[in-house]
Amino acid sequence: MQDWQKYPIIFKIFFKPIFMIQNLAYNWFLVYYFALGLIFVIQGLVWMRRPDSFYTILYDSAVANERPKVLLKAVRYFTLFTLISAFFTFFPFSAFEAVFVVMSLMLAYVTGSFLLKWNEMKSIIIDNPERTKKIIKKLGQIVVVFALTCFALSYRFLLAHNAG
Repeated sequence: MQDWQKYPIIFKIFFKPIFMIQNLAYNWFLVYYFALGLIFVIQGLVWMRRPDSFYTILYDSAVANERPKVLLKAVRYFTLFTLISAFFTFFPFSAFEAVFVVMSLMLAYVTGSFLLKWNEMKSIIIDNPERTKKIIKKLGQIVVVFALTCFALSYRFLLAHNAG
C-alpha cells in the first residue's frame, strides 16, 4: 500500500489540486503556443509582404492624433495572456517557459513604450513613410521568428506529453 492510499483525505486536499493545475498548465501552454504562433506567423508574413496596410493604420491614427486602437487592444490582451502564462510557469517550474514569458513581457514593454511615446512617433510616421515601412518589414521578421519559437515550444510540449 502506497502512502497516499493510507491517507486519502490528505491526498485529496493537498496534492490533487496541484495535479489539476499542472494538467491545466499543460493544456494552456499547448493551446497558447500554437494559437500565438499561428497568429504571429500570419501577421508577420503580412507585415513583411505588405507593410502598406499596417502603415495606413498607423498613418490614419497619426493624422487623427490618437493612438492606434488595434495595437492598444493587441498589447493589452498579449500582456494579459503573458501574465497568465507567468503564473502557469511555476506548475511545475520550467526554465523554457520562464524565458519565453520574460521574452514576451519584453515584447509587450517595447510595444507599450512605443504607444506611450505616440506624440513623438506620429511625426516620424507622417514625415518618413519609407523608413516606417522598412521598420514594419523588420518587425514582421521579428514576429515570424517569435512565431517559430512558439511552434517549437508547442512541439516540445507534444513530445513531452507523448513520452510521459
